[in-house]
Amino acid sequence: MTPHFKDVEQLPVSHRVTVPDDWTDVNGHMNVRHYLGVHDTAVEALFSGLGFDQAFVDTRRRSFFDLEHHLEYHREVLQGDQITAHVRVLGRSAKVVHAMSYVLNRRTREVASTMECATAHVDLVTRRTVALLDEHTTALDATVAEHAALAWQSQTCGVIGVSKKR
Repeated sequence: MTPHFKDVEQLPVSHRVTVPDDWTDVNGHMNVRHYLGVHDTAVEALFSGLGFDQAFVDTRRRSFFDLEHHLEYHREVLQGDQITAHVRVLGRSAKVVHAMSYVLNRRTREVASTMECATAHVDLVTRRTVALLDEHTTALDATVAEHAALAWQSQTCGVIGVSKKR
């Protein structure tokens, strides 16, 4: 079951945008390609706030590569609608982060879209997955714990996840 609008509002806003006309398609609603962009921007903002920002990429030569997405559309979003995206970190392994992003339509007060994803921590020199640095695991683990303490559950697809063995 998709969480309620008020539940998702318990998570901080990671991205906010008013849907421009050029994001709509022949059906008069936001085209599917822009949902992924909104979700991706929100996840990047959350990661940046946890210390995985451009300075981290530039100095450490590490970043994240998405491995898998499960994107769902629950309600229409129209041109001019203000939407916000909120990210919940569901868990992590040594190399992979499992998260859920929610797009809320502020006009209709509905959950418009969800995206579940797994993203891998990568060494940009070797282009291979590597373990997260200890300096970042504390903040990431605190976020996982904070999000796990919410009274509502994230409905996952059941396929994406993290293994502690990774």
